[in-house]
Amino acid sequence: MLLIHCGGKQVSYEDLQNIPLPQRTNTYMPVPYDQLVDIIKHAAREVFAGFKLNKAQYAVSKDGNRLFGVLRYGSEIYIGGSSEPDLTSDDIGMAVGFRSSYDKSIANQLCAGGQVFVCDNLVFTGKIMSMRKHTKLVFDDLLEQTHDMLVQYRQSFHEIEETKEKLKNKSITHDTGYRNLGLLRGHNVLSPTQLTAAIDHWDNPGDGPFAERNRWSLYNACTEALKSTNQRKIMEKHIALHHALS
Repeated sequence: MLLIHCGGKQVSYEDLQNIPLPQRTNTYMPVPYDQLVDIIKHAAREVFAGFKLNKAQYAVSKDGNRLFGVLRYGSEIYIGGSSEPDLTSDDIGMAVGFRSSYDKSIANQLCAGGQVFVCDNLVFTGKIMSMRKHTKLVFDDLLEQTHDMLVQYRQSFHEIEETKEKLKNKSITHDTGYRNLGLLRGHNVLSPTQLTAAIDHWDNPGDGPFAERNRWSLYNACTEALKSTNQRKIMEKHIALHHALS
């Protein structure tokens, strides 16, 4: 489930096309949500050579004025020659998060990172990049700007895979996990409700790839809890989590 909270809802690409566009002015040029998606997909097809789009998810606020989306990409060839990822593993694919608004509350922004196949958890590690503001020149270089941003993200993807392996190799006790979760609450990375959810995921990892007591399992307990984060803050929270635990 994608970031559904406070009356927000998950929608389809067709739904995005039907959300009324606000009136343009001399100083404000809204970018239709569906056109923004098309631009990002177009740029990604070239930049993410060797990856294919596995899933596209979009969520909007109740009034449709704020959008958050995630495009999830996996390798075209996986271990053993399979064309599909092992959904029981903690393998990581590419993920591009983006957001926009029709009420001027959020600029067009991108943040890319990884996606853990087994649980759809996101791993956003770097800075949030803002595209051109909603002015009358917004469309002039939007595709080129998006392309350049994705190139930067693609070049750093190996760092996410290296971070995963580093965290998996850092064994911790169950109580150390609790202490880390407390610090994440203290630094406002997790809300009180999310802290409770993260503790539950840490206590009950099941028999899958997060059963081992290490920092990677703790990381994923937190990213699972962060799925309830407000669209305006979801990217920032993931980046803060990454910096805190890695």
